[in-house]
Amino acid sequence: MNSLVSAADVEAAVRAGSATATETNRLVNWAVVPKGSTAKLKFRGQTVTGFRGWAGGKVAHFMQFETDVTAPPSGMMPAIPIIVIFKNDKDPSEGFAADGTGQTHNVVALLPSDPGYTSFWDHSVGKLAGFDGVKDLPTAEANVAAKAPVIVNCPVVAP
Repeated sequence: MNSLVSAADVEAAVRAGSATATETNRLVNWAVVPKGSTAKLKFRGQTVTGFRGWAGGKVAHFMQFETDVTAPPSGMMPAIPIIVIFKNDKDPSEGFAADGTGQTHNVVALLPSDPGYTSFWDHSVGKLAGFDGVKDLPTAEANVAAKAPVIVNCPVVAP
């Protein structure tokens, strides 16, 4: 038990005939977290559970989110658009812009209940001057100032 602790160990076991490997186009999103982490919110209505596995030859702790994403032909994790508006109109150093109730006008293209949803977001930055006019995805897309060169893993969760 726990004798395969690296990709090299798995590959060697397959070559030796003591393990089999099956190629798949299934992608999973198991985020590495500190030991003892718990999730207070739910993903797709399900409790987010923790698991242990191996990373870098050491036991690693994971939280499970997506397990049913199919890789596109490129093999890259698919990402969905999100448009965010920052307080300082340029970067996250001061946080997101919010109205008097604390509500941001950040918009993600898909929610967990939508076909094609993934927790990986392809960021664009909206203009602070257009904050009040952002009500939905089309108005957010019309307010984009720049594409951010980053993909972020950020599952949409709920109580």
